[in-house]
Amino acid sequence: MDRRHVLGREILVLAIPLVAFTLLGADLLGDGAPLGHDEAVYALKAKSIADGATSEYFWTAYRAPGLPISLLAVFPFGSTAPYLRLVVLGFGLITVGFTYLVAKELFGSRAGLIAAGGVAVTPAILASSTQVWPDVPGAALSLLTMWVVLLTTRGEKFSWWVVLAAPLAWLATYVRFGAPIPLALGIAIIVAYRWRAALRSVPQIVVLAAVSGVGIWAILFLPAITGSRGAPYAAIRSLQERNAFPIYRGLYDYYRQSGLLLGGPAGFVMVLGVATSVVLAVRRVLDRRAVATTLGIALLSGLVIAVQLHGEYRYLSPVLPFLWIAGGAAIAALTRSWDRQLLITAGLIAIVAAGLSARTDAAVQNRFNDTFATLQRASQELEDRAEGPCGAITSYVPQVAWYSGCVTKNWDLDEVRLNPAGFPDGAPTYLFWVERGKRQPDATLTAEYTTQTQGLVFEEGVPGNGLAQYVQVWQISDG
Repeated sequence: MDRRHVLGREILVLAIPLVAFTLLGADLLGDGAPLGHDEAVYALKAKSIADGATSEYFWTAYRAPGLPISLLAVFPFGSTAPYLRLVVLGFGLITVGFTYLVAKELFGSRAGLIAAGGVAVTPAILASSTQVWPDVPGAALSLLTMWVVLLTTRGEKFSWWVVLAAPLAWLATYVRFGAPIPLALGIAIIVAYRWRAALRSVPQIVVLAAVSGVGIWAILFLPAITGSRGAPYAAIRSLQERNAFPIYRGLYDYYRQSGLLLGGPAGFVMVLGVATSVVLAVRRVLDRRAVATTLGIALLSGLVIAVQLHGEYRYLSPVLPFLWIAGGAAIAALTRSWDRQLLITAGLIAIVAAGLSARTDAAVQNRFNDTFATLQRASQELEDRAEGPCGAITSYVPQVAWYSGCVTKNWDLDEVRLNPAGFPDGAPTYLFWVERGKRQPDATLTAEYTTQTQGLVFEEGVPGNGLAQYVQVWQISDG
């Protein structure tokens, strides 16, 4: 059959998971949930870059600047939450596409199409692709990097083009400082998979490792490259020391989140596919080394991520595609004798069924963000009242700053401080108190704060309502 005809048919079939992912993601964006804490931080950073404004009061060196820079792409069209989340959804599409390409390289096109379809309806990937988080963008760029390594190590020797993986690794690190962990493991395991060619390609491997390593070191240790006040690595280590967790904490967290990570139709098929891939590899139906490579990247990366940090499902964004690649290989082997039309029909039914379930499960983050609706309304009312530059003391620094436009500062939890450094000169300032809010003073100190203000300006929400926040805004000065 004509190679172009085969490629065209593959692209048409690949369009099914890509379109499904886009529709599911767009539907989730349509929920219009307010920005969460981390989302607001990245959104504010993008705005500060666009405006040339300071970001010192909300930005810390342990956050990678790559995502905020990429968000600037939509600023000419709009900078509201749906536009910003659309950028991350685009990275999710890249993740689906490169899952197909990596799987095709290891197991063939049928496995790639099944794996891509699985990733497209995985709730954890969908949820992480519809929030302004760097995890899926980092995973997408890591997959691209590993695909380049696979592509350039096919022959009897590694092509010198393999060195192109180095700048891609830098880019992944610039977007997500945690990316070097799965990248280093993944590239090392791929080199081991191609061990015969690797023995004839020591210079290429040395150059790739050196160029990648120097660039990643520079990003993590030289503040000038990230535009931060300190070295990102030092800030990351400081954060880890402040929030020290037992080594098993991440594993326990992922166990608690297993319903989102492994539940639903997609999770069930993925787990069954992974288990079957091991059986088929033992029976030599599947290439043992390819299965070991895929599961080695997934399991080792997942384990290292789990013991390094507390567990959040989004952190496993680089792991889930490789689990689906193994699962897709098993399903492809079991359906090898199926008629092409039957397989496509079954795939469509599976994507629709799993997609509907995934849409419900992936909305978990939107439902959580909906709890900030009162905070959003109060912040927007604050913007209307201030009518220009303003300052606010709050424990919800990035969210209040994003929705109000005020420079925001944290409460001092030891003594009353109503004029912290950094507020705009001559601008009105406010005290932004949230019932049952995080990191706020105790009742006695809060009372001392409020008695030294000019009085209550407005309130939003209903006090004592456990389902929504209640906000009071007090006037510190009128500028």
